[in-house]
Amino acid sequence: VGKALGEVLQYEKEKPEDYPEILNRLEKLAKEAVGTKYALRVGQERERIHAAKKEAVTRAVAALRTTVEAKANSGQFAEAEKEANGYAGAYAAETTAERADLVKWVKGKAEERVAAEKADADKAAQAQVARAAEAKQRLAALLDEVAGDILKQDVAGALARLQKARDDSGFAEVTKEVTAAIGFVEALAGMPQAILKSFDKQKGDAVQIQLRNGSADKWTVAGSDGTKVRVLQNMGGGQVEKQLALSDLSVREKQQRLGEEKSADVLMMKGLLALEGKDPVRANAFFVEAG
Repeated sequence: VGKALGEVLQYEKEKPEDYPEILNRLEKLAKEAVGTKYALRVGQERERIHAAKKEAVTRAVAALRTTVEAKANSGQFAEAEKEANGYAGAYAAETTAERADLVKWVKGKAEERVAAEKADADKAAQAQVARAAEAKQRLAALLDEVAGDILKQDVAGALARLQKARDDSGFAEVTKEVTAAIGFVEALAGMPQAILKSFDKQKGDAVQIQLRNGSADKWTVAGSDGTKVRVLQNMGGGQVEKQLALSDLSVREKQQRLGEEKSADVLMMKGLLALEGKDPVRANAFFVEAG
């Protein structure tokens, strides 16, 4: 027995981590040592190896846990679960229960991550809804102010107000609506020039032009430069030239030159012209039709 014990201890030195074989030999030797002076020693060695194996298993589990937790904490849940489930290293059989616990922990972490992401997404969605609602309120107030500017015939002021809002983060959720309003007011701002440009289509023609002073004479259109219209009229064997500004035209003349188009900007401009002509009833009719 003494010799056999020496051989087992020698084997341990050569293969210190082959606990299954070392224990197998010690178990056999324990039976042979019953009733001999080696019985106690063999039992002590067996307990020592059991303890050493237990520590080795503990170290293996700790190393595996470190790897699994690192992957899980970085969001690699599938890889972490695979690492624990597919472990085939030392003491795979002995760590079955611990690895099952690790898998359960990984799944719990994954569920926590999903729940946290959902909570964040819900919170972000709620915040966006709140921002959108606030932006719509601000937009409604802005459009009321713009409408006031337009009714006062301050189109430039309305446009400046909208352009300022476009660069304001408080209107980020309604950028599309602000941009559309800018386009509308820009079109409105271009109406006066459009009225003057309408004369270019009549260049060389003698047309009746109604002026603000009440006259409605025929003039030959010579052309416009965007700010005034140059017209000619034969008089007393000669020719009289006149420069007509937009303010020289009657309200009716300006309305007629906007054409019959039913777009909102044209109707709005006709309404503004009606206000200029002290006709609020007709102005309101145009505004209602413009929407």
